[in-house]
Amino acid sequence: MTEPGQASKIIKENELKALFFMKYCQIDNAEKILLDNIKKYAQSTLTYDLLIKIYEEKKDFHSQIKILNEAIKNTSKSSFYRKLKKQVIISKIFSDIFKK
Repeated sequence: MTEPGQASKIIKENELKALFFMKYCQIDNAEKILLDNIKKYAQSTLTYDLLIKIYEEKKDFHSQIKILNEAIKNTSKSSFYRKLKKQVIISKIFSDIFKK
């Protein structure tokens, strides 16, 4: 089992790697690292924030909602993620209504 300090260090290292991959358009690599973070250490809000951004860029609404639900369940910022989820859903509805 990983000690809390060690786990925190691993989370931060993985988030930095993911940011690097995102900067250089290697979104799939970033997504893989961040999903691994969630499997092992489900509480980092930055990990969830980065995944939400990735799914927004990929226009993957279902994955974005799934990650938002996990963030609501697993982080101390559940109120924030509930509000964000509502905004994402409303945005999706409007974009579907006004599609050409």
